[in-house]
Amino acid sequence: MPAKIPQDIEREDRIVGPLTLKQLLWILGGGAIMTGIVRYWMAGYLYTTEAILLSAFFGLLTFLFAFFKINDLNFVGLLVALVRFLLLPKQAVWQRTVGPGPQDSLLVPELKKGAMKAEKNPEELRSELEKLSFILDTGAPSSEMSERIAALPGQPAETIEAVEELEDVLAQAE
Repeated sequence: MPAKIPQDIEREDRIVGPLTLKQLLWILGGGAIMTGIVRYWMAGYLYTTEAILLSAFFGLLTFLFAFFKINDLNFVGLLVALVRFLLLPKQAVWQRTVGPGPQDSLLVPELKKGAMKAEKNPEELRSELEKLSFILDTGAPSSEMSERIAALPGQPAETIEAVEELEDVLAQAE
């Protein structure tokens, strides 16, 4: 005789009517707390207003713990997620986005218009990398840098003028 295998193991079994065992236990626990509140009120330890407020508070908590679910996550799971979110350090994960966004404002105007830049040969790329590494090593453009940039082979005059303008702006700022 073959064994019967349950088909839907994700769904909890219903114990009493539409209630699962967890829901039944939450309701019994909340009911016990509210019964204790009513007994304290009847014994004269609590005022009527206090008894009503405490009963309403614990009744709401009981309802939330027993029945409240968002995306198959119960109230206990939501509270655990909230505590983890508040206490653990946040991690930012960078993901490259495709399409228009804030990074487009940093592009060269020709590239914004959609004009494609021609492929550069390795020598041009290496000379540009040397220029950039010199700027990074020295910290700021100087007349020495202008001379070194001018000495590099295949240097356009526009770049030398841009460096000289940058030197003028830095000199005025000091």
